[in-house]
Amino acid sequence: MIRSRVDAGCAWASFLLGSLYEHGGQGLEQSCTQAVHYFQRSADQGHVLAQVNLGKCYHEGNGVNRSHVQAAHYFKLAADQG
Repeated sequence: MIRSRVDAGCAWASFLLGSLYEHGGQGLEQSCTQAVHYFQRSADQGHVLAQVNLGKCYHEGNGVNRSHVQAAHYFKLAADQG
């Protein structure tokens, strides 16, 4: 069900699927690369928690090359939303 919501463009569903991949769960193997993919989809739609999580991925180098510039970008997007 969650994948159909992701395919329909639901930012919240993309965030949730990213979280499941980040930690592993619901039958999904942990994959930081997949987590980043779904966080990116959600962050691009303005989902604040996805922006924070994506910033953390860039800050820590989880699933992406470490980039403090990219981390700051996503943290700022989230902060601008309060």
